[in-house]
Amino acid sequence: KESLSKLSLGMTKEKVQRIMGTKEIAVYNDWGDKIGVISNPHKAETLESNENTFEVLYYYTDIRHSDAMITEEELTPIVFEDGKLVGFGWDFFIGIKNK
Repeated sequence: KESLSKLSLGMTKEKVQRIMGTKEIAVYNDWGDKIGVISNPHKAETLESNENTFEVLYYYTDIRHSDAMITEEELTPIVFEDGKLVGFGWDFFIGIKNK
């Protein structure tokens, strides 16, 4: 999550991925047992909004429950247009999705 503070608008997708990482994350339960592995970015999608096409990478940034199940609230969307970072976070994502 702290890597988000290193992002700047206009960065290339490749630079963002270097900062955010593309490694798997081990998930442990409250007793310290490894219960799963999550890849980052966790998922990706293309979003069409009016005349714009955005690529969205979802990073696993906010562990809420140690259960290896990923919920939307545990992910942060990072949004690119034409290969450049245009914004991140749910407020930004919802704003472009509703245009």
